[in-house]
Amino acid sequence: WDFADLSQTERYGIGEVFVAPTATVNFIDYLLNGNWVTNTAAIAYANNSAIAGGPNPELRTYLINAQVIPNTPLDRVTWKFGFTSSLDGSVANLGVNGQMVEVDGAIADLNGRILGHPALGKVLVTVNLNQASPERGTVTLQAISGKIHRFAVGGRQYFVDDICMTP
Repeated sequence: WDFADLSQTERYGIGEVFVAPTATVNFIDYLLNGNWVTNTAAIAYANNSAIAGGPNPELRTYLINAQVIPNTPLDRVTWKFGFTSSLDGSVANLGVNGQMVEVDGAIADLNGRILGHPALGKVLVTVNLNQASPERGTVTLQAISGKIHRFAVGGRQYFVDDICMTP
């Protein structure tokens, strides 16, 4: 799923939804310093850039998370990302099955973490970097128990492309 079908003129704020080919995407609050933030400037949209390393367009998030609820629970999810943390002190978020974490350093810091909810499923997070500053690479969520019922990605300057979901 590469966002090619998402209109580049459409803007999504907190509480808005779009239906993708194999999932529903809800735009939800941003976690900052342990607090849920609803910011009127929060926005997500298909951006005509290739910061994540895939072909343009890609999804850009600013002070918002895209929560993806697949039509069928998943064993694995992979996506390309771009994160400009070193440029402006940005914070990114990653959530799986209801557990959300903040990244206030590098996305690579998530490599090897276990996330999720025991009743739904836990995942191993793998981060492979192609470039360190700004960060560019691939994130993989691999179910180690249960399934991936929902996952969320976003942040202040976070770009996503080429999401691959495996049931």
